Amino acid sequence: MASHLRNIARSTWDLSLAGEVARQPARRTVGYFAIVLLLSSLAVATGLTLRLRAVVWRDLAPEIDKLPVVKIRHGQVSTNVPQPWRRQLEDTSTHMKTILVIDTTGQVTDFAPDEQGAILMKTQLLLRNPQNPFLQPIDLRAVDDLTIDAAHVKAWIPTALWIAFGALLVILPFWYTCARLLVALLLGLVGLIAATGRKRKLDFGALYCVGLYALTPAIALDVALSWTGLNVPMGWLVYFAVAAVYTVLGVLKIPDPDPAMPAPPPQAQPQPPASSIQGAP
Repeated sequence: MASHLRNIARSTWDLSLAGEVARQPARRTVGYFAIVLLLSSLAVATGLTLRLRAVVWRDLAPEIDKLPVVKIRHGQVSTNVPQPWRRQLEDTSTHMKTILVIDTTGQVTDFAPDEQGAILMKTQLLLRNPQNPFLQPIDLRAVDDLTIDAAHVKAWIPTALWIAFGALLVILPFWYTCARLLVALLLGLVGLIAATGRKRKLDFGALYCVGLYALTPAIALDVALSWTGLNVPMGWLVYFAVAAVYTVLGVLKIPDPDPAMPAPPPQAQPQPPASSIQGAP
């Protein structure tokens, strides 16, 4: 474990690490990759959750303070604002309007063709989303008595953030495993090209392992971007280019056999006993 952590740091500046990786057992590379995968998933999930938290409290919390007080008693809704009460957000990517409506007077009973969101009526909650364009009514008689206000919604924000963090911890390792193993396969091909003409032939398995280690600086860049929120155009290409450069430099750093070093003498083959050749006297 400690040696893997040292190699994570070395992979960003010590190109001689590639020579060690090319000679080491494959199971050691698998262990290194698993540690990098888990640490990077944890770091990215933490960074994304902290950014989401900042956005929620900066942009969403002031809007939550404007929410009316909604009470549900015995399956019927009452509120403290003039009705219909309506809030709208236009989604430019789908040209759909996301709306939140409270109307216990019966004036609003359906969505327009370009609308999605929620309509809270006297005894029903109507939902509509892009994945299911049909109305989804919820009978409020099945809901226990409750009061929904700004304080109630804000109290759920920390729980929602923890749920988002947990979901990222589950999703990211699977996504990163598939994506990074595929990138490492391409880096192995880059390594084959870089190794052309070498005296010491390197098999594809060794170059694949070198590519996995060369991913570490690119992963570190990805983690940094997730924390800062910077949007790099064609980030996937920058990610691959960084890893490819480290792969090529690492392969070129792997030493060739020293031509001045004499080849080891062949081992003498044991001779059978003379009695077995000539027979017993």
